[in-house]
Amino acid sequence: MDRLDLAGGDQTGRWMLEHPFPYGSGVVADRYARLSRDLARLLQGSSASARRAFWDRYAELLASLPERDRRYLGFQVWQEGVARYVELRTAEVAARRYHPTAEFEALPDYESLGAVAARWRGAILEELAHPDLARRQRVSFHAFGADLALLLDQDAPDWKRRYLDDKFFLERYLVPGG
Repeated sequence: MDRLDLAGGDQTGRWMLEHPFPYGSGVVADRYARLSRDLARLLQGSSASARRAFWDRYAELLASLPERDRRYLGFQVWQEGVARYVELRTAEVAARRYHPTAEFEALPDYESLGAVAARWRGAILEELAHPDLARRQRVSFHAFGADLALLLDQDAPDWKRRYLDDKFFLERYLVPGG
């Protein structure tokens, strides 16, 4: 994380919560909102060319940000967004492979893993379809990053092998060795 140069000497980690990203900027919020809604639609079915156009628009958003804010956004989608993706994919895989005991299913608050996974996926898509960067601030990037990772599953299926070595910028995974 040091190479991001975002901490400004903060050793507590508060910089991750308090970075002065331009959440309230109308221009940034509008661009983000359009991308967020586009991303939600893409994940419900899309062509390779539509996904490529999205990645190009995402690159434009990144290029429009001051360098520190671009690094912060990259960090948030890389760390928190991919964590949200892992939660979702784990629930989806578990729903297919794990069969709870009858006793567990008989619990009054039992909910199938399939239902949980579907609810989580729906919540992520809902958050993207109705973005509110000014209100949700950095938390907005968690659903966005999760869906970027889902998009990478389609466009660069080997991206996970690079995750821990090529940190902070999911868009780089589109290019081999990028």
